[in-house]
Amino acid sequence: MSFEKSALQAIGGFNNDIKYRSDEKFVFLNLKKQHANIKYVPKSVAIHIIDETRQSKALVIKVSQLTGAGERERLWRTPLGLLMKLIEYKIKFFASILLSIPFVVKGQMQKAEYLITSRYYVLKGFLFFRN
Repeated sequence: MSFEKSALQAIGGFNNDIKYRSDEKFVFLNLKKQHANIKYVPKSVAIHIIDETRQSKALVIKVSQLTGAGERERLWRTPLGLLMKLIEYKIKFFASILLSIPFVVKGQMQKAEYLITSRYYVLKGFLFFRN
């Protein structure tokens, strides 16, 4: 996601109460509330150069937990929002198991493991992660 500095300033900047992740989601949802001109550009390209150390299983677990914890922090003032996010994360976890089956059948165990691991730790981070 990218946005102009003036758009960020119009919503009062980033939410400093969010310690973990979900800051882009916070910005997007606030821009949407203000009926900002939001565009989806499917042909846009983002190039990410990610070194080997950032591709480790330990880092996938940590980032997944931080994602879940960030969403919990973003929604903590809205009990219904928390409940809906919990339901969403449970559905996504069970869906990840189903979606991993074709990878297992093709012998692509690493892809199946990544899919399930990331969704499991997002859910776990949402429920339990504290920093």
